[in-house]
Amino acid sequence: MPRRLKRKTKRVVLDDTLIKFYTPDEISTIVAHEFGHYVYGHIVTSMVIMTLVTLLSFWLLALSLQFM
Repeated sequence: MPRRLKRKTKRVVLDDTLIKFYTPDEISTIVAHEFGHYVYGHIVTSMVIMTLVTLLSFWLLALSLQFM
């Protein structure tokens, strides 16, 4: 396996509109808020919940189409 694939990196992407419309203090607050989502596991939790909701929705749709 190539060395570059073994590295685990984290990236923060700031959109130019964030820099354009907010002050440096506001940007640091926004970034800290988003880091908090990562630290407390909200990203993974949200992905799991959305996956379960999607699967439930498809199951209910399939169930309702059987009775048409």
